[in-house]
Amino acid sequence: MHKRNRTWLGKIQRILICMGLAVFLAAAVIPSTPCHARSLVKPEVVLPEHYPDGFHGYGLIDAINREQVVINDCVHKFSPAVTFSTPQNEKAWIVDFRPGVFAGYLLNSQKEIVSLWLIERTGVR
Repeated sequence: MHKRNRTWLGKIQRILICMGLAVFLAAAVIPSTPCHARSLVKPEVVLPEHYPDGFHGYGLIDAINREQVVINDCVHKFSPAVTFSTPQNEKAWIVDFRPGVFAGYLLNSQKEIVSLWLIERTGVR
């Protein structure tokens, strides 16, 4: 009888370990926060007149290169025709954007950034 209990407990232990691994893998694969906003949102700052009324998303730039930008830990690919704007210049360059600045973006139907807008905010350099 004692051997049967040990065998049964071993099977339960293996099942629980497999279930735990399955939950861990599912949590690792499914993102916890959506990276693409569905509607336009406006940050609580005063924007220049040439800026849009809202953005598909905005946040701090974590990293940026010619192909993509990481904003708030979400990777966004640039459209081939991406444009850049700053409060001082409607037609800016990518070099005006660097990690640590606050920016807003607009997306196309393929979820690529078509325009990136620098948002000046106190404390962000």
